[in-house]
Amino acid sequence: MSKQMKNAPDFYFITGEHPPEQVFYCFTCSFMFGRAVYPPLTCKPWIFRSKIYIHFLPSVPSKRVAKADNAAIHFLTFTVNNWYSLFDRHNRFDILLDSLRHCQLQKGLQVFAWVFMLNHLHLIVAAPDVSGFIRDFKKFTAHQLMRNILSTEPNIAHLFTDSSGKYTVWEKTNMPVIIATDKIFAQKNNYIEHNPIRKGLVSEPSHWRYSSASPERLLPLVDIQSIE
Repeated sequence: MSKQMKNAPDFYFITGEHPPEQVFYCFTCSFMFGRAVYPPLTCKPWIFRSKIYIHFLPSVPSKRVAKADNAAIHFLTFTVNNWYSLFDRHNRFDILLDSLRHCQLQKGLQVFAWVFMLNHLHLIVAAPDVSGFIRDFKKFTAHQLMRNILSTEPNIAHLFTDSSGKYTVWEKTNMPVIIATDKIFAQKNNYIEHNPIRKGLVSEPSHWRYSSASPERLLPLVDIQSIE
């Protein structure tokens, strides 16, 4: 055992029992680690009376929609590679909008809530094949966005090039969450509509144009019925 681990303060988990394969993080510095890994002792804000207090992160976000849940209503997050702010120029919001409209017309996509941020987007959607929608949407928009980048900002193209030389616009994870209850829908819908406020882009949800909260209604929306 290393000297650092031998001298580490005791762990005090603030919420119940936790399986060892799950992930924990420091609420002060956001350092993430497994249960068997000690955090760095140099992180002073961790230590209180020689003990470490940490929060519990329920699970590592999933990358894909489970096959059994493919037709369920999902909250999804698509994030630009390296979290690079990309969408707010050169008509890139329109690329996303046009693709979603196509999926609504051709793939049976139902959109209940949505928001486009500068480097990611959130959706609450349903479709006969949610996994197929995700695959096709990300593939098509990646192609269109790279064409746009190469013609308007070729100097940033390297930010989306992987080790094999291929362009990669989107992070692999989709962070799917099944909307199984009215309460979950209300929570996720509120999160979506207030995201631009949390990021300091607007002062009211309706002021952000690229959102289901906007009175412009740039995308047709489906009014959700009671889920429970």
